[in-house]
Amino acid sequence: MTLLLSLEYEGYTIDAHDMDDVENPMKDNDLQPVIVLHNQAQRRYGWNNHDEWARRINVTLDQIADHGVIKSLYGKGGALDVIDRWLRIHHKTRSFPFSAIEHSGVAVYLGSEAHMQDPGGWDSGWVGWILYNAELAGYPEITDDQLDEGMRAAFGEFACWVSGDVFGYTITDPDGEEVEGCWGFFGLDNLSNDDGWLRQELIATIQAHQAAKQGEKS
Repeated sequence: MTLLLSLEYEGYTIDAHDMDDVENPMKDNDLQPVIVLHNQAQRRYGWNNHDEWARRINVTLDQIADHGVIKSLYGKGGALDVIDRWLRIHHKTRSFPFSAIEHSGVAVYLGSEAHMQDPGGWDSGWVGWILYNAELAGYPEITDDQLDEGMRAAFGEFACWVSGDVFGYTITDPDGEEVEGCWGFFGLDNLSNDDGWLRQELIATIQAHQAAKQGEKS
């Protein structure tokens, strides 16, 4: 394991280490959004997590291409726009297209455009969709805004997994004793940033440990 980050807080040390061989967080699609790649991207990356949705969408995309009326993949009235409307109207399903860039590794991002670091689109481009509906969420009353929020949160973890941004931490007290350790977190910025939610949680853990030790002495 590689040490990614080491923080000091009132004599305590928080060390973050990378993790290898982490399972795709979208693999178990129970109550999760669905990842669907177009067929060529699936052969390259293998990220699909729902075979039926993958078959259904790719068959529809092929039918649009075979019909020959829609000439463009992108933009208003393009094939991706048609797929989005078909999902919303006929399947009550929200969707976002997403893309990948290959440059010293692979990273994914929401949208169908070329990456800002690759404006010519030589190393980046659209690869598939993330989609979600009330049935997948197991919550009939869920709103479109909640579905979109759930997709963005799930995609954030998925994007971290793709780029290898997965880690675990240990907390060591001033005497060198390990206070706590936990693994399987996505996004090191949640710990490295001063206002990151994980950093705030670990500071609270340290403060609780300090209070407990102080109580033992009194």
